[in-house]
Amino acid sequence: MFSDGTGKLAIGVAHDTYDRPLPFAEAQRSVLGYEIYTMRHAVEAEREIAGDLKAIADNGFALYQKFQGLEFDHRIFTTAQISEIRPNGHVVLRLTLRGSRKHYEATVGARLLERRIEEAKKRAAPQAARPEPVGQTALFLA
Repeated sequence: MFSDGTGKLAIGVAHDTYDRPLPFAEAQRSVLGYEIYTMRHAVEAEREIAGDLKAIADNGFALYQKFQGLEFDHRIFTTAQISEIRPNGHVVLRLTLRGSRKHYEATVGARLLERRIEEAKKRAAPQAARPEPVGQTALFLA
């Protein structure tokens, strides 16, 4: 058994799930593997926070800033207003639908908000007219 330094059993070693005594090398490999696993998650979370904070700085997101036409949960909201910017890079939005008194709230990472703003701009941009096939019209097919 491995100690975590406080006298308790270290996380990552299942001491009671084996039908045989666990050799030291195998237990050590198990503890090391678990530490790598937890550190990988910590590093990924740190990188995600850093990316979100960079997106906040790059886009100049500020409290009470408004956006239009953002899509969340398969619904396009007419207005979205930033109501809170958290230290971990998450942005809290207050969302409203056209003609509704109801308000919704969404907490998203700043990078996701950045993508949703770009998607809304693409949706709002006028679509290029498609050329009509030669010899056919909308009313009469050749």
